[in-house]
Amino acid sequence: MRLAARGIRVTAVSSSTGEALFPEARSVCLLDVGATSFEAAFFTDASAASAVHVCETPAGNRHLYQVDGQTVDAAFPVYWAIAGPVVAWTSSAELDRSLIQELGGTRPGCPH
Repeated sequence: MRLAARGIRVTAVSSSTGEALFPEARSVCLLDVGATSFEAAFFTDASAASAVHVCETPAGNRHLYQVDGQTVDAAFPVYWAIAGPVVAWTSSAELDRSLIQELGGTRPGCPH
C-alpha cells in the first residue's frame, strides 16, 4: 500500500531466491512492477535493515556483491536500497531511482 500511495504499482508478488541472503528477515519476495521487478527483504524493524552492508567488487564483466558476507554474482548491475525496515534490490536503474525517491531510501553502506 505504501508503494501504491507513491505511484509504484505492484502487479504481482512471488517467492524470491534472495531468501538465503536474509535469513533473519520476516519475509523476502519478488515484486513485479509493470515490465520490471525488484526483490525486497522485510525486517521487523528499521535498525535490522540499516545494519545490512553491501559492497561491490569489480570482476571483469561480472558484478560481484558482498551482502553481509555472502556473495551475489550478477551479469548486470544490481541497485540496492534501504527504506525503513525494507532492503530492496533491482537491476532496473529507473525503478531504483523511483524506490529511492518515493520511499526516501538510502544506499546500504560498505564497511570497508
